[in-house]
Amino acid sequence: MAEPINRRKRTDRTRRASPNTTTSTESQLVCANDDSSPAPPSPYPEQPLYQPEHWVTNFFAEQIAPWMCPVLQADNECKMHLLPLAMSSPLVFDAVAAAAYHRLAYYGNPKFAAKAEHYKASAIRGLITSARSVCTLSASSSDQLFAAATLLILMYDEMIAAQDTFVTLARIIGNMRKFVNFSSLGGSEKLQRYLTEQFGFLTIFSLPHTDDDTATEQCKEAFDFVEEFAESCARDKHNPPFLAECFRTILTVWHGQKHNPGLNVNLVMEDFKSEIESTTDISVFDHYLTWVYFMSSAASPNASLRNFFRDRLHKHTTTFGWKNVAMMHAFLGELEGAGVTWPERLQSHKKYICA
Repeated sequence: MAEPINRRKRTDRTRRASPNTTTSTESQLVCANDDSSPAPPSPYPEQPLYQPEHWVTNFFAEQIAPWMCPVLQADNECKMHLLPLAMSSPLVFDAVAAAAYHRLAYYGNPKFAAKAEHYKASAIRGLITSARSVCTLSASSSDQLFAAATLLILMYDEMIAAQDTFVTLARIIGNMRKFVNFSSLGGSEKLQRYLTEQFGFLTIFSLPHTDDDTATEQCKEAFDFVEEFAESCARDKHNPPFLAECFRTILTVWHGQKHNPGLNVNLVMEDFKSEIESTTDISVFDHYLTWVYFMSSAASPNASLRNFFRDRLHKHTTTFGWKNVAMMHAFLGELEGAGVTWPERLQSHKKYICA
């Protein structure tokens, strides 16, 4: 998760390091619909890397991946899935190195910050370059897997909170969900399901960054995903079914505040509060509840509800130790100070999605 310190300075460095990230390559983000068009050759051949800093992949697998990807909690399983990816693709390696160096910088080694920004900028440039080829039917499964892994690493380390890059990544996310069959990417069944579900969640989180026409279609896809996720939770028992209800409620409130003025948000959130209070195994939701509590507090129209979800956020993140909690609380304070204008600010404020 994101490190709350030096956020503004890091954003500025990212912009200087990669000025063309979201401009000159913007046209490459639209996935091809012409099945007859040959995919451009992949810029990332499948060959072993011999990076002098390959130790960062071990650090990532041991210290970062277990909480980012719960299905890979066992250290050996993390290494089995992640190390071959990082050592076979410069794209994945760049994302892994960026995440590792950002974490080391946060833990008191500021000299690593510049390296982290270098690898981050390189990963984003590479992701944009490969976007069009990844979204064609002739794209190789390995290239698609490399791109998916890179996106998730960037998103879940919150390094895309530099707001000039999130819109770009959000567009790639939406396109990859349409074109990539995650069940064909290899790896374990757990890993395939994890990728499918994470891209479903990210579809929900990227809704504020789409225009009205696209948002209408994407919102329907998000609701469909939540229903599929609920069925999967009930069937496979890999997540508590109530987690699906959490995301359904958040999606309903967010969409309703923008498109359904008649929605009684107070009533919906009061009911949701009661459900949370009566759910005994809620702590097992792990880092997902960080998002749930934050988004619920941000979407609540009265102080009592906002305080309830904010207190839950504080207690939950104290237990699990997520690093982005300070930034979440700071943004909730901004919303509180906005008074009656907060719903409009919430819809347009990129921090809502990047926190």
